[in-house]
Amino acid sequence: MFNKRLIPLVVIGLVVMGLFLIVLNAAMSGDDSKKETPVAGLATPGSAGDPFAPAGTNVAPVSNKGSATATPYPLILPPSAQGPEAEKTFPPPLPVFTPGPTTWTLKFEDDFSDPAKLGIPTIRLDQMTAKYYQNAYQMYVALNGQMGFVSKDVGFANQTVEVDTKLVAGNRLNMYGVLCRFSDKKNYYYFGISNGGGYAFGKVVNGVNSSFLPSTYMPAEAIKKDTGSVNHLKAVCDKGNVYFYVNDTLLASVADNELTTGTRFGFMAYGGDSEEGTNIFYDNLKIYSAP
Repeated sequence: MFNKRLIPLVVIGLVVMGLFLIVLNAAMSGDDSKKETPVAGLATPGSAGDPFAPAGTNVAPVSNKGSATATPYPLILPPSAQGPEAEKTFPPPLPVFTPGPTTWTLKFEDDFSDPAKLGIPTIRLDQMTAKYYQNAYQMYVALNGQMGFVSKDVGFANQTVEVDTKLVAGNRLNMYGVLCRFSDKKNYYYFGISNGGGYAFGKVVNGVNSSFLPSTYMPAEAIKKDTGSVNHLKAVCDKGNVYFYVNDTLLASVADNELTTGTRFGFMAYGGDSEEGTNIFYDNLKIYSAP
């Protein structure tokens, strides 16, 4: 027969065991407040989080099945081309100044063969995936005209980010590239190219986009347009100067001091207005710091 005098002892034992398990779990999991929260997601063109909406405009979201002319990044074709994708007339490019002497130190290098090495987050959303795949980092953004982005804190604001990129499947009416001095989805510099042959370069401050170019995007012969061709991107945020290279060609540079504290870098991909979406691989990442 059960001794009722043992009930208090049983209760005390259960309480002690419960407290022990709580302490053990905290010790094994560590301090969650110190863990990095992934900053990634989707932004609809024209919204505060979209890097390519023209400054001061209210652009309606792109429909799922619109024509090629609905995208803000049409293919750049020879003047003889007929139809809605014929070459756009662009203003002259801005003058480019070359970087001064800066001592850069390689801090991170990643071929994406080991997800634990740099730890860029894996993201799975309805319209976007970003993950390690086939010894590269893959971003897929579906057909709904949204911009996907993912970022990682590296601990310093003076950044040079170099990476190989390529379109492996999907829509050539795309835009993809690198984010520099990323603080949050409303504050960063962006550097993007399209397999249509154009590039975008600017900043988002407090959710407002400002392009550094005389047009929302500009053409560049240095960009390889073919699916599967590798384009090497280099984004430099050096104190008050920002530079953008594609395949070792300096396309644009600007003096700007508005964003100085962001310590994250990031990748971005825009699917365009197509049923295909766009699938971008990033590989051979190098990140440098400077005093």
